[in-house]
Amino acid sequence: MILLLIVQLIAFFNIALYLAGILPALIFRTVDAPASPLPFEHFLKRDLAFMIDVLPIVALQYLLALRLKSFVAPLGIGMALWILSVGTVRWKYNYLIPYSYAGIDYLTIEYRRVLILPAQLQVIAVSWFVAITGAAYVLYAWRSDRG
Repeated sequence: MILLLIVQLIAFFNIALYLAGILPALIFRTVDAPASPLPFEHFLKRDLAFMIDVLPIVALQYLLALRLKSFVAPLGIGMALWILSVGTVRWKYNYLIPYSYAGIDYLTIEYRRVLILPAQLQVIAVSWFVAITGAAYVLYAWRSDRG
């Protein structure tokens, strides 16, 4: 369900971005429509990269939600990890925090910041996703009060 919500978020963001470029020309006659075609291929590549970047976050939040009975605890832990990831953007080992992957990806693509990573960022993200999802499954399977 969460993955579906993320796909919807990305789709609505792309629609809003498209409308932000087209609507002014449709509403106001003095504004010209964009002369160049929209780079849909670039949008799709960035959307896929973002989707892969957030997979470890989804898995970790799911793991926390399965283990903790409170709704607020996973939310608070997630916010704390996100704040930690923002604070460690300049750290050379920032790839160890899964919450920083979208920021790292943005910095390397848009600002051409050179970061030394042990592997490609999406490979690291998928590895974290598989590891955390596997751990969540094992912890859930061994749990006696599955309901």
